[in-house]
Amino acid sequence: MSNTTGIDYTDSGSNYLGPLFVIGANQTPFLTMMGGMRGYKPAPGFEFPMEQYVSLEAGAQRTVAESDAVTGTATQRTYVKAQGTNTLQIMYYPIEVSYAKATERLKIAGVTYSTPQEVMENELDFQTRMTLMQLAVDMEYSCLQGAYTTKSAYNANSKTRGIVAAATAGNCKVNAGAVYSDAKLSKQKVDDLSKKLADYGAPMTTPVIFCGSYQMQKLSDLYGWSPIGGAGAGLGGVRVNRLMTQFFEADVVFAPYIADSVLLIADMDKCQLRGGEVPGKGAIIVEEKGKVGAADSYQLIAQLGLDYSDAQFHGVIYGLATS
Repeated sequence: MSNTTGIDYTDSGSNYLGPLFVIGANQTPFLTMMGGMRGYKPAPGFEFPMEQYVSLEAGAQRTVAESDAVTGTATQRTYVKAQGTNTLQIMYYPIEVSYAKATERLKIAGVTYSTPQEVMENELDFQTRMTLMQLAVDMEYSCLQGAYTTKSAYNANSKTRGIVAAATAGNCKVNAGAVYSDAKLSKQKVDDLSKKLADYGAPMTTPVIFCGSYQMQKLSDLYGWSPIGGAGAGLGGVRVNRLMTQFFEADVVFAPYIADSVLLIADMDKCQLRGGEVPGKGAIIVEEKGKVGAADSYQLIAQLGLDYSDAQFHGVIYGLATS
């Protein structure tokens, strides 16, 4: 996003007063519904197990003759289990405040200010707080859009698999660019996805629909209705914040870090943030670095990943039109 305000947001030589407004998309609904960053569940290893799953055969009228039952000659079946896994990722943010910056406590940008009438936040505390917010935003993006890469070597990045990628690789998915007459979000596409989730046995304990601003508007266009009379009389416009399908009801949540071309139905009861804990420190660490030069230097390091249980518990419509 380009800066058209004429304000230099990168200036580190001055202090500022007044209410703080964090500019840009900083909502993290998916992360928040999992309990936030501090609500993680410890992971037993860097590549951690999620679910073990097994498939049954389709229902059939399986019978044997009495003679087969007596002799035990029925066909033997062995149900094979498989292991679902995901990985943690290392997220590292250096934090530094120079002695000179810490000294300029009464230098206020743009105004003459000589009396400390208001208490200014300690600069190091402020930088740490903003860095933690950045970590939350980055983790929200990773949980939704993360592309999986395992930790193959000491000098190789690992990246957690996001829930959209998991659902797109699973069976409960709808390709908006195929079969249909156009790629626009439609009731038919939502119905098709909800049917797939039902057919694959997704429990849909706590289903939530996540989408960006464009698809949120399209959902309201598709499912919105205005009450006649009563408290809604004279009210223009509709907002859909809960949607009912034939198989489940789901809250509708705006998620700024999901791709515009995607609508996700996630069972939040099956999603959990995982953390790789350093003994005695936890999975999210803010600590002082070794002293070098005239500055207070800290580091924020986090080892986090997404546990979504089984991809079949979640569904996605992808390839949607965005204009």
